[in-house]
Amino acid sequence: HFFENLRIFIWLVSPRQIRLLTVFVQTLSKEFKHHLDITDYEGALTVGLVLVGINKKDFKLANVVGNCARRQKNYKQANNLYRHALKINPKYQVAFYNLAASMGKVEKYDEVPRNIAVGILEKIFGRVDLLKKK
Repeated sequence: HFFENLRIFIWLVSPRQIRLLTVFVQTLSKEFKHHLDITDYEGALTVGLVLVGINKKDFKLANVVGNCARRQKNYKQANNLYRHALKINPKYQVAFYNLAASMGKVEKYDEVPRNIAVGILEKIFGRVDLLKKK
């Protein structure tokens, strides 16, 4: 069914609609960056969540949007976004540390002592070998 639905979708979507969707995503990306630039984390979170929904494989975007949620003290949403980033790229250390900071409810991950961050992440993921320096 998936391939049949995909074939129908491709047949229904015109090149004009694809261009409009591309412009829409570019506009959203500019809007997201603008909100970040003026430190409007609430606005950035709103737009960023839409972008994460569109760009489901962009682990760096999920991490940045997680930071916006954490700045709004929405730790549950931040944790989910950091976990999403780690699901896509388990070796993305920034998301590991941001998840630890969010779980510790601190502003920046460098405020979390490394041994606490490692303990939290080991409890959640069962391993910390991804955090080792190369």
